[in-house]
Amino acid sequence: MAVLLTAFAAVLLLAVLLSSLAHRTILSTAALFLVAGFLLGDGALGVVSLKPGDDLVATLAELALFTVLFTDGMRVGSPTACGSAGPSSAAPGGCRGGRSAGACRSPW
Repeated sequence: MAVLLTAFAAVLLLAVLLSSLAHRTILSTAALFLVAGFLLGDGALGVVSLKPGDDLVATLAELALFTVLFTDGMRVGSPTACGSAGPSSAAPGGCRGGRSAGACRSPW
């Protein structure tokens, strides 16, 4: 477990250091994590050994799913904020309380 955390911390630090470079190219930090996972895993160096049936893999998958859904949910605006939830929310100007449509737009 300590080896896994150390490897993750090292790859995360490398990803942060290379993020501005990756932003300017077609590469992404996700690709860096995939390459690092292959190199550190059983595919090359064997530093980190995880099997598909391990409990840690299931926990990490759930954590990754939560993180992806949370960040995607933060990017999506609420459909009821501008009264687009349906006919029951229709109000003058398209928004509840008679506000103009521009006043209800989400900054995201």
